[in-house]
Amino acid sequence: LTFPNQCTSGLLVPMTGNPSFIHNTGMQCPGTNFADVLPLSLNVTRDNTQWDNEWEKDEYVFKSLIAKDVNCADKFWAISCAKNYCDGQDDASEKAGAMMGIPFFLCAICCPFFGAITDKYGIQRNMIICPCAALIVA
Repeated sequence: LTFPNQCTSGLLVPMTGNPSFIHNTGMQCPGTNFADVLPLSLNVTRDNTQWDNEWEKDEYVFKSLIAKDVNCADKFWAISCAKNYCDGQDDASEKAGAMMGIPFFLCAICCPFFGAITDKYGIQRNMIICPCAALIVA
């Protein structure tokens, strides 16, 4: 980061911005497959910042900030200091939820057909083994 102890996106970003660069190449990061960069440390208190009463804490002082410290439900992080990071977290949660729904969707579609075949031909054992084998292969 250009300013490693200041916010990276949102309302509290320095007027000139706070871009992050790859030291070896000088290109801006993160790329498309990386999480947004967080500041290394942070010192935001009522005394040194225009304060918003909707923020959850009385001060945001971190000597060494890690991802676990960021609570995207808090408007300080979500809107004022690490907006891009929190937006990325929200997008990742939505994508994960959609992926986790695929097996349930397939079960809802396939179960009636497998049930009808099992009732008609009576091959319950094979109908249990085949999907299990397909899951192992996948």
